[in-house]
Amino acid sequence: MNQKNFFFRNLEKTVGIFASLALFAIIASALYIAWENDYFASTYELVFTVQKGTGFTKGMPVKLSGFRVGKVNSIALNDQAMVEVKLQIYKKYRKWIREDSEARLVKEGLIGDFIIEITAGSGNARTIEDKGVIRFVKGRGVEELAADMAENVRPILVEVRQLLSYLNNPEGDVRQTVKNIRLLSGNLEATRQNADMLLMTANAEAARVSGKLSATLENADSTVRKLQPLIENSDSSISLVNRKLPVILEKIDSSLTNLEKISILATESAEKNLPLLPGLLQDGGELLKNGNDIMNAAKGVWPIRSYFSGTPEGLMIKGDSRD
Repeated sequence: MNQKNFFFRNLEKTVGIFASLALFAIIASALYIAWENDYFASTYELVFTVQKGTGFTKGMPVKLSGFRVGKVNSIALNDQAMVEVKLQIYKKYRKWIREDSEARLVKEGLIGDFIIEITAGSGNARTIEDKGVIRFVKGRGVEELAADMAENVRPILVEVRQLLSYLNNPEGDVRQTVKNIRLLSGNLEATRQNADMLLMTANAEAARVSGKLSATLENADSTVRKLQPLIENSDSSISLVNRKLPVILEKIDSSLTNLEKISILATESAEKNLPLLPGLLQDGGELLKNGNDIMNAAKGVWPIRSYFSGTPEGLMIKGDSRD
């Protein structure tokens, strides 16, 4: 029992500590949020009046050059039935809000909320004191913006109406162009049919030519098959020639070499013997003449004359020293 009471006492203490820490975290977060939103910042008040309170709400942000510098504190009617708007401005931005500053009701973006925008004053003007009046410049309302838009859109609508009238004119260029396009479409249909017929004819002709080409190719294949043995024989002959040709060429080279040597020897022999040839020919001629003289003398001799009596004259060889 004592151990259980001790455990529960520690549990209560632990829960209390966690609860205290959670409460402290909540308070710290709230203080941080308040500090970030300048809830603890010192402020002062500015006032302006307008004829209508349309668009103004309490708590509406007040901005200077895009920065939030305050908010709308209150909106109320004064004794003159004018709307009095009081602004709560942070004092740290006071130096930029001067007597020549202006306040305007504007809209943030195209579909944003309305805000009050304050312009920065010049350096020569004095700052506005607490509860001082700032000049409000009326912005253009929604009705005025709509009227301006209508004025800008009206010429466009007139031009659109004229354009539609021009397009709908039966004698206009657009209608005539559409009519011509329809006629052209009909002609294109006829042209397409003719093109289809031409394509069919071309396909038939192509099929016929393809058949002839196939037959020609088959004949060419058969011819190639017939020529194949001849080509093989030619290949074998060429191979044989390739084997024999070097030997033949080698023999021809050796023959040419020998012929060249013989030609050189003949040239050398002719160069040595040609000077002796005229003397040899003269000696031969004299020898033949002497032989004829001897033969003629022998014919007169009695024992030999009987042998030459029947010798025809035509069988004798006539010659001179030149022969």
